Amino acid sequence: MRVIVIGAGAVGGTIGARLHQAGYDVALVARGPHGTAIRNHGLVLATPHERVTLAIPVHPHPREITWRDDDVAVLATKSQDTEAAARHLVAAAGPDVPVVSAQNGVTNEATLSRWFAHVHGMCVMVPTDGGSTSKRLQPGADVETGYLNGEIALTAPSSGAAAPPNAGFRPWSGGRPQTAPVPAT
Repeated sequence: MRVIVIGAGAVGGTIGARLHQAGYDVALVARGPHGTAIRNHGLVLATPHERVTLAIPVHPHPREITWRDDDVAVLATKSQDTEAAARHLVAAAGPDVPVVSAQNGVTNEATLSRWFAHVHGMCVMVPTDGGSTSKRLQPGADVETGYLNGEIALTAPSSGAAAPPNAGFRPWSGGRPQTAPVPAT
């Protein structure tokens, strides 16, 4: 499985970096000076305990990627960019690529469900120091102010609508995400 993070800014860059460090095959989509800096120098991840530069493949646009059957897209753009990102992604990868929304907002999964057959919401649990979870310091550099403990939970709408509050979470511990919500216990 390869994870393609679309929108490798503060949140997406941190998710991509941590998945890469955990051994996942990761590629990033980042544009402008940030994407150029990552391509030329690697992605810098700074935490209270480490500062690392990671060589993660980065592309300026989803159409620049040769998509495979085992790819999963993680969308980490701003909510106002969801519709445009969905158009670009469906044109590049097709409607059957699993899409995981790592975005703030309450309508992103429903919007993405109009374009894709397999849409998941992501909840990244990161204790912070009271500030923002992660910030982009400068092009090519992200800082994580908390500790990403490796737990990424997914929930999936079953019919294109947002998952009900009692749908619960299914940990993403390897393999492709599942498409059916798990009832809360």
